[in-house]
Amino acid sequence: MIALNYASVNNRRRGDISRDGFDRDISVDPGSRPLMTLPAGIDADIDMWGDTTTTAERRSLVSRGNTFLSKTPNDVVNDKNVEVEDDTPLTTTKGRYDLRHGIASILRPDDGTRGPAVCGCGLSGHNVDDVAVHLNENGRAYVSGVYRCDSAWLCPTCAPRRAFEIQDRLTAAARGCIERGGSIWFITPTVRRVHDQHLSAMKAGFQAAWREARQGAGWTKPAKAAGILGLTNVVEAPWSPVTGWGLHGHTLVFFDHCDADRAREACDLLIRRFLDRLPDHGLSGTWSAQDAEECRDAQTAAKYCGKVAAELAHGWVKKGQKLASTSVHAFALAARATMKTPDGEPISVPGLARVSPKRCKDLWQEYAAAMPGTRIGVISAGLAKKLGIARADDDENDGVQQLLEDERIGTIPAPTWNRLVRRALAGTFLSKVETNVDPEDGCGWDEIEAWALDAGKSEKSTEDRHAVVRSIITRNIASKLLNTGETEPRRISNLVEQHIASLRESSHSEAAMPVLRGVLAEYQQMRSQVFDALRTAA
Repeated sequence: MIALNYASVNNRRRGDISRDGFDRDISVDPGSRPLMTLPAGIDADIDMWGDTTTTAERRSLVSRGNTFLSKTPNDVVNDKNVEVEDDTPLTTTKGRYDLRHGIASILRPDDGTRGPAVCGCGLSGHNVDDVAVHLNENGRAYVSGVYRCDSAWLCPTCAPRRAFEIQDRLTAAARGCIERGGSIWFITPTVRRVHDQHLSAMKAGFQAAWREARQGAGWTKPAKAAGILGLTNVVEAPWSPVTGWGLHGHTLVFFDHCDADRAREACDLLIRRFLDRLPDHGLSGTWSAQDAEECRDAQTAAKYCGKVAAELAHGWVKKGQKLASTSVHAFALAARATMKTPDGEPISVPGLARVSPKRCKDLWQEYAAAMPGTRIGVISAGLAKKLGIARADDDENDGVQQLLEDERIGTIPAPTWNRLVRRALAGTFLSKVETNVDPEDGCGWDEIEAWALDAGKSEKSTEDRHAVVRSIITRNIASKLLNTGETEPRRISNLVEQHIASLRESSHSEAAMPVLRGVLAEYQQMRSQVFDALRTAA
């Protein structure tokens, strides 16, 4: 027998997003307060809610920022034989900042135009003179007064916070359905993997087939007869060096009853219609790969919601046990492409040992072009009304500004902080805060502040040298273009991009890298000078 506890457990502080998945530790606390009172022994194993105002926030997401091979966190917590690797780069504040910096460097346009929001994530906010530095109760350092890109797809530091939001809304929907005497079925629509198939085409076909499966009288009438209240969907796209992209969904189907036979028939119909429509979009699937699972109780629902959210937050790196799956999250590709060991070698990533950093970079860029904008975990107005909960949309925006917090270890001037971010030193700074500053009395802060001010000081002479080198290379490329005699604009742009790509592959300094717009402007100026000289000579 389950006794409902109607106490409010989610008093979310919307402005406090640094504690919502960016710089804080996500730790395990088996004593977390459950959403419902469960039979003895069960509540110690499963986090039913883990709201943001409790001491150890979001216990069901215990990945601590890891972004590689996935395992359900609650399964890990309850499996005493599983050993979790706790020394991978992304278990640290520094590692997460370093990966975000690497991702920004990959996605930042070469022509000086604005890139995706992740490229500016972590920089000081509007009208912020000083960035505040904090230590949370778990000893993790974070900052406030900065801009957060809010991207679930591209930012390894904002993605966990977005995953918490998904967990919140799915768990609330599950609770609302069960409280009204309903049941939930979990469906995993899956597309057959085809090696080297482009992700954008796979995603478009998947979404079209899934949408068409739920359209027309062939579905709407049986769905109504089956007592379906609605459904919500989350999409994932892991990659495997063996089979390529593995696009699949996690769908919660809400019923107004607990008749398993009626519900099973409806779920089977939905899966069958989905499979029937995949070939129309160049895809295929097998019945055995589609999964459907019934849930009648809050325990199972909360566990599944935690699983979905954890996979969005990009799971675990696990050692000591071989996983059946070779798939990795796309952030693993970005890490392999951008992160280095102290010796300057690409880091080793489980599952990607034989995949080159260049290949990983190409795959990450493919993912970054395909997945942003995909809506996940949407609770429609109609479904929300039936379940007695608030509507939850998932429209991505250009980010949010995190407000300054009062309780702090110290402050860093905004220009200094921004230079630390751009020089890939922000993570190093915060790791020094974690290691050397006492959270109680702030002892040790003065030394770390002095290090930050020195590391983040303006180096105009260095910047000037970069500008000189950039100018020289720009003129050299423009001169080579002029000598080719090429006049077709698209061809000229392609030649410039090839020169820049060649410089990047040879590890030329990004700070002194020429940009497309600058080379084209120099080329036009040289071309005009040549024509003027010819006219004068004539």
